[in-house]
Amino acid sequence: MRFSVIIPCHNGAGRIRNVLESIVYQVFDDYEVIVVCDKCTDGTADFLRMYLDTWGKDDKLIECEHGNAGLARNEGLEVAKGEYILFADDDDYILHDYVFQEIDKIITSNE
Repeated sequence: MRFSVIIPCHNGAGRIRNVLESIVYQVFDDYEVIVVCDKCTDGTADFLRMYLDTWGKDDKLIECEHGNAGLARNEGLEVAKGEYILFADDDDYILHDYVFQEIDKIITSNE
C-alpha cells in the first residue's frame, strides 16, 4: 500500500463527509483511510461506521479518548500500513482528483 491517510476527528459528523468524498474521488487508489474519532459525542462514530462500510475498502475507524489531535494522529500511525503517511483534517477538502497521483509521481521521481 502506497499511502495511509490519517484523519483525526472530534465531533465532525457535519463536516467530515467533504474530506472523505474528496479522497474517494482520487484517481490514484493505492491508499487506505484511517479516521481517528477522538472523544466524539455527536454521533460521528456511527456516521463513519456507516460511511466507511459503503466504500468496500479496508479502511479503519479508531475511537479514542485523548482530546488531542496530535495523539489521535499517533493512534492512526500505530495501525497505518502505507509506505507513506498523509494527514488531513476533518474540515479539509482536496480540490483535485489527481492530488494523490501527483504526490506519487514526485516521490517516484526522487527515489
